[in-house]
Amino acid sequence: MTQQSTLAHELGHLLLQGRLAEGIDEEKACDRFAGAFLAPRVAVLQLLGERRHALEWQELYVLKHEFGLSMAAWLQRAKQCGVISEAVYLSLLKCFSARGWRKNEPGAPLPQEHPRLFEQLVYRALAEQYISEGKAAELLGLPMMRFHKERQLESSDAVADQ
Repeated sequence: MTQQSTLAHELGHLLLQGRLAEGIDEEKACDRFAGAFLAPRVAVLQLLGERRHALEWQELYVLKHEFGLSMAAWLQRAKQCGVISEAVYLSLLKCFSARGWRKNEPGAPLPQEHPRLFEQLVYRALAEQYISEGKAAELLGLPMMRFHKERQLESSDAVADQ
């Protein structure tokens, strides 16, 4: 499961807690929520078509890298949206598992996302003179020398992140 899928699934728990009808499996509902949140039905139908008898691995591979959603998640989403039948899904899932892709999908792993809001807020507080340079460096966990370089966009890390 990708970081995005995990976060969307957990968001589903927060939003659906106490709101599901009796007898509905909360884990399955949160999986469905995460799928719909990250790959809305309209997008899935546009990208994969309304009804398919099979999917190519390369299609799922391209979608994985374009949208940051795992191949397994695209396969499940195709089933949820009725693009493929349960039988086709199970057949593809068997092949997926036989290739060892449930543990390690082909291609480079999706990169971890690094939220930057905290960093932005520290620099904003510095610009507005709510905090000192020393406090900003401390909050960002940087030595003063590196903080000065990054502040002036002289650090190779700061330039590479842009």
